[in-house]
Amino acid sequence: MTVETNELNFEDQLIHYLVNIGGTKQWEYLPEIQTTDQLWENFKHILEINNPDKLMDVS
Repeated sequence: MTVETNELNFEDQLIHYLVNIGGTKQWEYLPEIQTTDQLWENFKHILEINNPDKLMDVS
């Protein structure tokens, strides 16, 4: 087994674990997120959706 195959297998197992941690959906794998900037933008989007009352006063 090559290192590349081992890494892909590890990534798949980690994604599966994070998606199913604690028997509830904690994470969602979004294959379209490919860069760190996209990851941060998605994080910001989720924060804005879940905290509109807290963010209304922030300019």
